[in-house]
Amino acid sequence: MESSISTPIDIPLSDARLIALDRDAVAYVCGRDFTGTDQFAAGEDTVSCQAWGANGTMVWNLAVPLPAGAGGPPPISGGALANKTLFVSTGSGTLFAIGE
Repeated sequence: MESSISTPIDIPLSDARLIALDRDAVAYVCGRDFTGTDQFAAGEDTVSCQAWGANGTMVWNLAVPLPAGAGGPPPISGGALANKTLFVSTGSGTLFAIGE
């Protein structure tokens, strides 16, 4: 069985990382929000984790606080999706679990 999905998604994040893609073609990404004064949002103390559907619409958006000292780009080092939980790790070694 062969299947594929192709859709452009304009993700409004800087330093964004694709964390996972689930079986329903929902893409999970995390990164810094663009701001009016700093397009790379390098001084922000939060990142946004977002889920995007295959049709290009945002499913959810969650602001995640960065721990002190996690400021350098990129703030997100990686992650995974398992058992309906999105795990996100920061460059400073903090692990967040988002989900059920």
